[in-house]
Amino acid sequence: MLTLVTALLAVAAWLAGQGSPASAAFAALAMGALNAVFQRDGDIAIGVTYMTGALVRMGQRIAAAMRGGPVWDFAPFLMLWTSLTSGAVLGALSYGHIGGAALWVGAAAAAAVAALLAVRDGRRG
Repeated sequence: MLTLVTALLAVAAWLAGQGSPASAAFAALAMGALNAVFQRDGDIAIGVTYMTGALVRMGQRIAAAMRGGPVWDFAPFLMLWTSLTSGAVLGALSYGHIGGAALWVGAAAAAAVAALLAVRDGRRG
């Protein structure tokens, strides 16, 4: 699925370089396809309302810890929220500096993660 996301982002970046407004459609398709990456056994592994879902789950885990539950159960949701926030900020800064070419950064990141997962899973391509 990340290979598809990579291809869609590359097309979006190329179209942005051509000045085509269709680049936004391909970027949107890539983000929609990315939702499928989070599926595990037919269910979404993380909330599809990523930002608010991460905050709600983090708050629930902090409240549980205050009632004697596991102290660090909130950490994965804090890392998820921090990752999402950092990506949004870095994406906005990149777009501010290099415009639509910032989509190439996303395409490269998706390609790198896809390659790492392929190596980890013992697959090629």
